[in-house]
Amino acid sequence: MGVNVSSRADAIIENGWLQWATVERELLQEHCDSVELQEDFYVLATQSCDLAHGDFGNEPFVEFIGFSLVDRVQPELTRASNSRVLHVEVPVDGETKCLGFFIRERVLFSRKLLERFSPNNPFSLSSEVCTQLTTWLAARYYRPSFSDEFNDHWKKVLGKIKEKVKRTYDRFGDVVTGVFLGARDDVENEDFSASWIIVFSDERVSASENRDEIMDFLGAWEASLSEYIDSNGYDGVVSILSTAELTLSDLEKHRRIFLDDMCFRGDGEGEVEHQMEAR
Repeated sequence: MGVNVSSRADAIIENGWLQWATVERELLQEHCDSVELQEDFYVLATQSCDLAHGDFGNEPFVEFIGFSLVDRVQPELTRASNSRVLHVEVPVDGETKCLGFFIRERVLFSRKLLERFSPNNPFSLSSEVCTQLTTWLAARYYRPSFSDEFNDHWKKVLGKIKEKVKRTYDRFGDVVTGVFLGARDDVENEDFSASWIIVFSDERVSASENRDEIMDFLGAWEASLSEYIDSNGYDGVVSILSTAELTLSDLEKHRRIFLDDMCFRGDGEGEVEHQMEAR
């Protein structure tokens, strides 16, 4: 007689597994030797309804995100402002601890794994922290969407621009906190101008031993990209701003480009600044 898959799903819930349950690395590693875990702790990101799903064929995997204690919260890494890292504060034994979640430590396991043991929950995450985690993870599945007219206008140089932006991030990803694009989509007047902002962390640059090299490189990058856009006959402005210089007005006029994807794609509806399209 086959195993009742519904009872197996019930066993997972009875073991205490729910979305945002936390577990120490050693305990999780003990039950899975297929991958070497790197962070000190892991949080279960899979929704509770999927954990309880009776069909293991439709919902075969669960997703964990690695996290560790960090010395202090960095403001630019809070509120899902960075697609790779999220910092939050949690109360532990009357003290405030800082946790850093890292998307690079995203691991998938067979859901059957959770039948074997229960989470030890070294951290109990508040609803506010869970909301931040939800927003942070969801942001990775969204990207700025630009109209076809904008794409058609910029397509000759867009690939090169993406390459240059990505190269900057690859070299100084620890200080670059975001890339933002503001675009005009005035089809009637054929106005497809764009404004690019590269944002870097004052604090990290100041603390770096390579501060002068970083600033020289960013300055040269700004000049070369501006020259490249201008020499190809495009109307575009490039700025490099520190987190202290970036204003609310800047953010209202621009959309963040998530550096993991560096995607530019139109939706054909003519929406540029206010359209976010799910991937």
